[in-house]
Amino acid sequence: MPLDIALAVGSSLVSLFGGYSASKSAKRYGKLAREAAYANASDLRGFGEFNAANIAAVGAINAGAIIDVGEANATYIERSTERNLYLYGLQAGEDVRRHLTAERQVAGDIRARASGSGIQVNTGSPLQFLNAQVDEGITQRKYMVLKHTETIQSMGEEGADKAFVTRYTAEKNAEVTMANAEANASMALANAELAASQQETAGELAYESGQAQGQAAMIQGIGSAVSGLGSAYSMGIFNPTPSTFLTSTAGFQSTYVGSNTFSSSWNQNIRL
Repeated sequence: MPLDIALAVGSSLVSLFGGYSASKSAKRYGKLAREAAYANASDLRGFGEFNAANIAAVGAINAGAIIDVGEANATYIERSTERNLYLYGLQAGEDVRRHLTAERQVAGDIRARASGSGIQVNTGSPLQFLNAQVDEGITQRKYMVLKHTETIQSMGEEGADKAFVTRYTAEKNAEVTMANAEANASMALANAELAASQQETAGELAYESGQAQGQAAMIQGIGSAVSGLGSAYSMGIFNPTPSTFLTSTAGFQSTYVGSNTFSSSWNQNIRL
């Protein structure tokens, strides 16, 4: 076989093998890219779940801390209110006692002065004055008792209201904190799922691209091989040089010219 024909045939074989190898590599790359993408997607989902769990856990801790601090403040308000009520009650009782003592002293002074003047304190104007002073003292004490009672009740209600508002504020702050944590956890999961889906989509695209590139490389290799074989054909690999042979009849020469065609002639130089 002539060298140029051999080179053409070899080039065709190399092209065919190259197309096969490129096709196999492209498909393998696409498959590996898809596997890596799905592995990354799984990791992203795992990290998303981990982050979401941590966010929710931290939110629960913060909410619990807010409740604890609120309860401590409310308890302090209640105990402080109780101490203030106790102290105010002592002061109110002492005020009433001192007022009663002062009233008795005034009444005694009236009696003493009236008796010293020779006037009977059990009759007439001195008695009326004494009764008037006693009535005034009683009225003042009633007012004092009413004021102290209302003040104590108001102080108790104010302390209870402050404690309630403190607990209520803590509960609402805890609810908001927990809601924010849950929202952030959901967002972390959504972001992880989105990133994972994007990874999977990229993997599928890489796989499909690898398959397409593999098919294209194989087709290109086959095309190059066919082209090389066409060149070899045009060089005569399937059309060999005509050959000459003698028949059994002396002097008759038959020549093969290709494509199943023969040419025959008489050779006068050959004798029986």
